[in-house]
Amino acid sequence: MAVLLPAAPKRGRSGAAVDRAGHELGLISEVLVLLEREQFQAPLLISLRGSLAAEGAPPSRRLAQLKRLIEYLDSRDNVFVRMAEIFIFWTPHLAARVEEWRRRSDGGAPMAGGGGEIEALASLASHAFEHPQDPFPSSPKNRRCSKPSRSAIR
Repeated sequence: MAVLLPAAPKRGRSGAAVDRAGHELGLISEVLVLLEREQFQAPLLISLRGSLAAEGAPPSRRLAQLKRLIEYLDSRDNVFVRMAEIFIFWTPHLAARVEEWRRRSDGGAPMAGGGGEIEALASLASHAFEHPQDPFPSSPKNRRCSKPSRSAIR
């Protein structure tokens, strides 16, 4: 007696995008948890941390929700889910939930911008601490930068 199982469903554009980013979500979520707990004193860092906050849940919790949706999408490889797929529409249902998450989270852009800028500043600060002999460019306060002359470009 042969049992025919439906082939693994093709993933749409949303599913493919989610699969690519899914594996890094755990690390990003952990970094965001640290940033959410930190109390900054510098005005720039305070404003960047404030840009992470959005309506509703904190960014780390929203990313955890997305990660859970991705894990559900990954469960499509399970034999029982494949058999039930034709009856419960697992993939389209989850794709709709991912799109709803994306709409509510504005595509995750605010989380990426503020978190990325804080991470970049932390990298520069770490490098400056570990290599104090390396020069860092500086400019006098209230001085505008001018365009470089042609001789400076050559």
